[in-house]
Amino acid sequence: MELIDAVRGGAAAGIVLGVRRGDHVDVRVAGLRGPGGAPLTADTPFPVASITKPATAALLHALHARGDLDLDARAWRDATWRELLRHTGGAGPGYEGGIERFGNGDGAPAAYAEHPELIEWLGAPWSYANPGYWLAGAHAAAVSGRPFARGLRELVLDPAGVTGADSRPWRDDPALLAHDDPDPARNSYLAMPRVRVPSGGLRATVGDVLALAAATWPGGALGHLGVLGEAPFAEVYGGRFWGPGWEAWRAADGTLVTGHSGVSGGFRTRLWSVPARRTAVAVLAVGDRRGGRGPQLEDAVLDIALDAVDVATGLRERAPRGGPLREDLDAYAGRYGEHEVVADGDALVVSGVRAVPFGGDSFLVPGVSAPRRHVDFLRDAAGGIAFLRVGLLCSARG
Repeated sequence: MELIDAVRGGAAAGIVLGVRRGDHVDVRVAGLRGPGGAPLTADTPFPVASITKPATAALLHALHARGDLDLDARAWRDATWRELLRHTGGAGPGYEGGIERFGNGDGAPAAYAEHPELIEWLGAPWSYANPGYWLAGAHAAAVSGRPFARGLRELVLDPAGVTGADSRPWRDDPALLAHDDPDPARNSYLAMPRVRVPSGGLRATVGDVLALAAATWPGGALGHLGVLGEAPFAEVYGGRFWGPGWEAWRAADGTLVTGHSGVSGGFRTRLWSVPARRTAVAVLAVGDRRGGRGPQLEDAVLDIALDAVDVATGLRERAPRGGPLREDLDAYAGRYGEHEVVADGDALVVSGVRAVPFGGDSFLVPGVSAPRRHVDFLRDAAGGIAFLRVGLLCSARG
């Protein structure tokens, strides 16, 4: 019913929900492939955006297991490949210069890897950073002697039984693909520079996404790689944990629920996987990137996915516990990159958005789903407030 409501309410042109329990898959579909498009089907491919990252992390771990690379070797500045996959390598979300100049040929990632100075150095203890995945993909191609798309296919997608997904450049076919624009020539994902593919260039059906999750379960085709082991996950903000390529949360009974979301143009995607229950949920949705419905669509997808996890497993994310702030509100005020933070009564206003105290150095935006509800201030080695993280992205103070 939520799918139909989201479509009728204008949040989405179309939504696909898939639930996998063991080897059994149920799929529900509502709406169209895109604005003015044909009806969605269970087999409609979507650009799943950052759900690509779990696949890329699996590829690096597979090459590590084969002895082709060392995840703990230095990759960029003082960061290792493992740290780049965990977003703890100090890289920022930005990059210098246009990466489009490297083109869409197989040699583009290697050409980009010759210019590590293009990656923004931020130095925050944790900040979501696509460029780290771009470097990781280029390195995977270099050490395996295969283009990234071929290595991903041979070492991850094929073993996982992900038959329909692809990360190679493709031509638009609005009769087949989900699309976010009535004019396919304007689709935001068709001309993705090859450098960016390891962080968000996979297209897949809902069944493909669920098969990737199932392959990481204990006994699955990728389970031996240990990507979802307990040790790699560390709390980052408000009860959410991050490991190599995966976000996670714990239910009240301690069960780990892992996943990732994706944002690309008018698309929003979300995967949650419960390895201990051999259950996974995926939601793929398309809106209209010109219609200004991004936050509404994103919240709808997040809510549908969490509700589906609850229905399928009985697990709900436990509410994070707050406490007193470490500083007075005025101590957090200032300029952080493009964000202006102002103390206003009993709350902060961050670039026009009100955030209420949660505890420690953390604040919450009322009425918004995670991760966008989280506003965190991070400290440097000397203990000073040095970074602002809104959702997943950090900015330096000053």
